Order: sequence, then structure tokens, then C-alpha cells
Amino acid sequence: MMPFIPPPHSLRLLGSAVSQTSSFLSPVQPTFFCRRHFHRTLETDKPVSSPLLETPKYMREVYTFWYRTEKNFSFLDKESVVNTLLWGHADLLEGTVVSLIKPGDRVLQTGATYGELTSKSAKSVGQAGLFDCIDITPIQVDLHNKKLKGFPQARVRVANVVNPQLPNEEQYDLTYSFMLFHELPTEYKSKAATAILESLKPQGKALFIDYHRPSFFPLRAYLTTIFAVFEPFGFEMYKKNFWEFGDEKISSEFNWTKRTIFFDMFQIVEATRKQGPK
Repeated sequence: MMPFIPPPHSLRLLGSAVSQTSSFLSPVQPTFFCRRHFHRTLETDKPVSSPLLETPKYMREVYTFWYRTEKNFSFLDKESVVNTLLWGHADLLEGTVVSLIKPGDRVLQTGATYGELTSKSAKSVGQAGLFDCIDITPIQVDLHNKKLKGFPQARVRVANVVNPQLPNEEQYDLTYSFMLFHELPTEYKSKAATAILESLKPQGKALFIDYHRPSFFPLRAYLTTIFAVFEPFGFEMYKKNFWEFGDEKISSEFNWTKRTIFFDMFQIVEATRKQGPK
């Protein structure tokens, strides 16, 4: 998510103001490249048993303040803060996720999220379902284990989205990423998209919610600045569709739909696995 305080809500488009089916995006080059990284490590990661589970360098350098500094969690985890960061669209975007979950479903969330989405999703699967959440940072796993302690159907563990190391029997009805991909380096985007698609049952669904190139110039200038200063891996969201991130063969096994909201600033992409053996 973005470190900013937006203008008053009078600028917000109510509801799903801009909805469309988009095809391929035109590549857009950023106008400048002033990137600020946070180098100071404020939290010591726990020992891990595999190099795959080590906190990646990009997380330590860019996202320590946001995801690895415990003293910030009580503020960042407020739903009102999440709603502000999403320009007043938290209910709409989180509601899109929850609307796809049925009681008894097996659901995987890739990457921990602040706010109420994780709890809403765990509640939606019901006690007959299963909700898994994975994250690469042990401190976020600890936070989400505490958030979900009242949900026996929920499991949270340290795992890398590029290779979640799921047991063979773990296939999901829904796997989703929520505002994750703009934070991933290019090579991570490709591997993560493929891993998400591979995690699904026949007719299972992947859901990707993230930033998109805004059509309204002031918003585009704003988001470009945010990417340049705080989110150095975000520019690729301007250039590629989600079906272009993952393995081409695997992507072809899915039916894809895409819509955008809020002057195209956010995209909601669904990929439904075609009927047939995995």
C-alpha cells in the first residue's frame, strides 16, 4: 500500500465509478527515478530453516518501516488507515474478495494484509472450510496468528509466495493477492503469479487486486511519484496485465476477466481455471 494521506473524500468516486474490461496496456515510462530505500533494520528476523524462507533483501531495504517494525502495527492495522491508503475504497475492494468466498471453501491469501480483510476471509469460509495465509516475514505471521486466534479454520505460516511449498493435497477454490504485486520485484512477480495459478483446483479462481495506470492525469502523476519515491517495483503495473506475469502455458489454462475502478487506479482481475485435470 502507499504511504500517503489523500485529499478530502470529496474527490472520491462513489461506488464502482469506472468499470471496464481492459485488454493490453500501453507501456508507460516513468518520468523520473528518485527512489528512497529504508536501510535501517528495526526488527530482527527469527532464524529460518531454509534459504527460501529468509526475509528477502528487497523487504529489508524497502519495506522495513511498513512490515517489519512492530511499533507501527497498531496504527497501520486500523481499518480506517487502510481505507485512507486505498482512497476510500477498502470496502469495495475487500468486499470483492469476500464475495467470491463460499462456506466450506479452501482459500489461500498470499501475503499478510493490514486491516480487516484477513479476518473477514477467515470468517467467510466457515468452520467447514479452510483459510490459509502465508507471508515471508515472521513478525507479520505472528501478528496474523493473533488476529485469527478465534478462527480454528485458519492457518498462518511463514512461506514465500514465489514457492509456497504447498503439500500435494493442498488445492484451493480461491487464491488471492491483495495489493501485493506492486511491491514485488520483476522476477518475484513472474514466479508468484505462476505459483498462485498452480495452487488452484479445476474451476478454482485466482483474484488479483492491485494498482493500475490511472486514466486521470493528476492521479497518474501522483501514483508515479509514489512509485518513484516509495514503491520502486510498482512501475511494471503500468506495463503488463496479470496474465502476462506468469508462465504462458499455465496462464492459458485460465479464463481471464479484468475491470478497473476509480479512474482506473485500481484493477480487479479474476482468473478461473478451466474444467479438466490439473
